[in-house]
Amino acid sequence: MTLGRGKAVLHLTGRRRRVLDAEDIFYLEAQGDETDVRLRGARRLRDVRSLGEVL
Repeated sequence: MTLGRGKAVLHLTGRRRRVLDAEDIFYLEAQGDETDVRLRGARRLRDVRSLGEVL
């Protein structure tokens, strides 16, 4: 998958993917082998990859 500049792809449960603007990510937090992705507006998504893989 080719992403445009400033885009990020999250790997969600069930083999789902979500593309979003990187600037919408407020912070990342390690949760064991997964990563919480906090978006502006307090929304949280869970990426099934480790923090190191997400970065």
